[in-house]
Amino acid sequence: MKREEHIWSVDIQSVGMRTVQGLPGMTSHYCSLCGQRLKDSFYTVTSSRDISRRALVICADCFSSAPRCCFCGQPMAEKLAQHGVCVGCLASAQRCHACGKPVREGIELQDGTDRIFCLTCVQTLPVCLACRAPVDGRGCRLPDGRVRCHVCNASAIDDPGQAQALYMEVQDIAARQLDLALSIPTPLVLVDSGQLQAVLQTIGSDHPSETKQLRGVYARKGLKRGIYVESGLPRVQMIEVIAHELGHAWQAERKPLLSDPVLVEGFAEWVAYKVLDVLGETTAQDIMLKRTDVYGQGLRRVLGWQIDDPTAILNRSG
Repeated sequence: MKREEHIWSVDIQSVGMRTVQGLPGMTSHYCSLCGQRLKDSFYTVTSSRDISRRALVICADCFSSAPRCCFCGQPMAEKLAQHGVCVGCLASAQRCHACGKPVREGIELQDGTDRIFCLTCVQTLPVCLACRAPVDGRGCRLPDGRVRCHVCNASAIDDPGQAQALYMEVQDIAARQLDLALSIPTPLVLVDSGQLQAVLQTIGSDHPSETKQLRGVYARKGLKRGIYVESGLPRVQMIEVIAHELGHAWQAERKPLLSDPVLVEGFAEWVAYKVLDVLGETTAQDIMLKRTDVYGQGLRRVLGWQIDDPTAILNRSG
């Protein structure tokens, strides 16, 4: 075929592939897609993203009319058109954690689990009460209607007795490592999200707006005090919430008039950060540091003081 003596190459950067018309030394004389014998004009297609992937020899008709892979732009056989992904990309592409389909444009969960979800699942599936991920059939629905993904479900705390054990563990760490112990008995109460909202309304809480849903609150009304935490949270997240509210309780005993929200929340976040540090929960600590709201701002400010004495931190805040 005389046309093989002429080399025509075009780099298509937008789809990440290289096409060559009439490549010399070609051994196959049949189209890789339709199986028909090649005519005068044909193309070989190789992936610039994966040089180990086998080159395709494609007739001119298929090259102009065959469906294209939505990832690499490579022409595909008609039987793959419904998926929109070629065989090579199907094997290497990231997949949605919920539906398992290849993900071209999706949402990556920023919780250290490297979970990615396609836009369809993000828009159609219910949201996990703890991590806000789309919940597929592996998750569960709680009696109060909330749903929880299977990842959070693995370590979730639903039992008040388990929550009380965590509270005692957090109190022990705070007392031993931070010299932070409450002077006034303050019980822990496990509640669902509706009950938590009722508590907030009762005490007239003016918590600052935040990017994540409120998970707990330290409530004080008259002589009564309590730490209310939403049930169903995974273990590490519940520890973080308990420690944060414990920080508020200790803070309220010593600096009840402290009103700057950055310092108020920053101190409570600092307590939670230090407790997680003792437990080796570095992923949760990193997430706390990356927050851009008043909680993250406050934590970074307090850590910047490089003071490990909670009383000295409160004095400086004042």
